[in-house]
Amino acid sequence: MAKKDKYLVGLDIGSTKTSILIAEIEGEFVKFLALGAAESKGLRKGLIVNLDATVSSIRRAVEEAEGVANVPVEEALIGVAGNHVRGANSRGGIALGPRPRDIEREDVRRAVDAARNISLPEDREVLHVLPHEFIVDAQDSIRDPVGMVGQRLVANVYVVTSSIAASQNLVTAANKAGILISDTVLEPLASAEACLTQDERDLACCLLDIGGGTTEIIAYGGGVELFVTSAWFPSAATISPTILPSACARPLPRPSASSAATAGPLLLSSRITARLKSPALATARLARSSRTC
Repeated sequence: MAKKDKYLVGLDIGSTKTSILIAEIEGEFVKFLALGAAESKGLRKGLIVNLDATVSSIRRAVEEAEGVANVPVEEALIGVAGNHVRGANSRGGIALGPRPRDIEREDVRRAVDAARNISLPEDREVLHVLPHEFIVDAQDSIRDPVGMVGQRLVANVYVVTSSIAASQNLVTAANKAGILISDTVLEPLASAEACLTQDERDLACCLLDIGGGTTEIIAYGGGVELFVTSAWFPSAATISPTILPSACARPLPRPSASSAATAGPLLLSSRITARLKSPALATARLARSSRTC
């Protein structure tokens, strides 16, 4: 393993705080080394409004983390959030041939690529493609079709998109601070990876990531992501019970008929998970799990 591949760095630029975490990869485990944090004044509603102030905040957080870990930060993954993030369901499929045959991992990739091929405005890009289920011929509710036999493979996915300009501004700020961005990660997805168990996702739950400027919401049912949205509050850090219901009044979609038997009706009030976390650590953990898939 090259020296630069030995470390994993997650960067979270928030409305009130910038955090950066350095971890060391040791086989199948990730060892925490340092966490740097600095006040952030360059963002509003999850969007950069002052590039120089954001760059300065990143540099201060990096200096703190580097001083503790004694490791130079050259490359990092960055979290993306804000009300510019959108999600939509999509479906796509491929024919496997005139006769049934074994489904391979490459076939799954092609089916997912077909599902993600949706029409987008010029100012938006795909951030994540999250598979919900696969359908092999007439059989649905399949989590992993590899090794099964069929003639047609269909993928139902949830496509998360973001503003190109908003995401690129985050990358530009990190670049000006001397950090190369290797990938972008949806912050509520990283938070769920760090906070939720598989049982909680199967039973249906809703996770709120309450930040200083925006609050992200991600809902799970039947073990898959069903819904992602962002709400802005005048001060999300001092959110009151009277503000939350009105700001989060958008109804959640019900699970499909195929997942209703296992997930049950998904209601916002069914379960709310809110736990203390480190956004930078969650981003790094999700990136690590994605690399091992």
